This record gives sequence, C-alpha cells and structure tokens, in this order.
Amino acid sequence: MITFLQILFIGFLVGTALKSFQIRTSWAGSFLQAIVVVLLFLMGISIGSNSEIVSSLLNLGALAFLIAVLSILMSALLAILLKKITSRFL
Repeated sequence: MITFLQILFIGFLVGTALKSFQIRTSWAGSFLQAIVVVLLFLMGISIGSNSEIVSSLLNLGALAFLIAVLSILMSALLAILLKKITSRFL
C-alpha cells in the first residue's frame, strides 16, 4: 500500500512540474482511459480463468441484485417516512 501511495505522490510531483513548465498534458486523459480498458480486460481474464468464481457467478449476481433492490426500497421507504415527519413541522 505504501508503494502505491509513493507512486501516486511521485506522479503528483511530476504533474506539478509539468504544469509549472506549461507542457501540454492533453494526452494524459486518453492514456489513462486506455490503461483502464486494459486493466478491465485483464481483470476479466483473471475472473474468467478462476473456476470457483465462474461457478458461483449466479449466486453472486443474485446476491448483488438482492442488495440493490433492498437498497432502493429502503431508500424510498426512508424518504417517504422523512417526508411525513418533516411535513408535520413545516
């Protein structure tokens, strides 16, 4: 973890130096997007090659769906409840 923070800090220093020299960094956005796409692709390969994850993908998907639905329902319920409570005081 410390190594990642050190790399982040070094990148910050380089970015600051480039800014002070007014060097164009417009390529950085496209470069970062390409790196993210490559990382997602490699993560997909890693997940796809792991038979334990692939076999439990249906269960993980169902659990994620259940969490999402319950989160939405509870948020709506709390919003309605808070609206009723606050409307008494307004």
